[in-house]
Amino acid sequence: MINEGTKGHLFEINQTGNIVWDYINPVGDFEIAAQFSIPFRNTIFRAYKYAPDYPAFTGKNLEPMEELEGFTDVSVCDDLTSLNLDGIQPNWNIYMDHSAERLVVDVKGNPRALVEIYNCLGIKLISEIIDGGGVQYITVAALTRGIYFARVSDESGAVLIHGFIK
Repeated sequence: MINEGTKGHLFEINQTGNIVWDYINPVGDFEIAAQFSIPFRNTIFRAYKYAPDYPAFTGKNLEPMEELEGFTDVSVCDDLTSLNLDGIQPNWNIYMDHSAERLVVDVKGNPRALVEIYNCLGIKLISEIIDGGGVQYITVAALTRGIYFARVSDESGAVLIHGFIK
């Protein structure tokens, strides 16, 4: 398998020099490129090839499905994007403490807040209620390395979403 990372291009060549399969990552920084268009900033850092009998595939449907480029259902992002702030701009701080593998959340004296951690697919991975306000810690040691989003909301309806890298 060959990874032309800066072009988002993956392909495999067999022993006779023929291309077995060819794939261009359609996902760029800002959007999914339309079918047959040229994607922008669609780099791939690393790619792995797994055999069809890889244990993690057991019981999974590996049949080809529709093209990613035609995907238009963005409802999975609603939890992260459907904000109704109505002029509320919370004065909160959220940052990652890498030395302790925890997210530091300072809700500035608010007595109660909900902290939710989502991955890049919009899947909620952690949900914790903070009681007592001030600086609180959310342990994220169980999360794998990657990009995540913390969504903090309080009972007044104030919401803050902050991306972080673990």
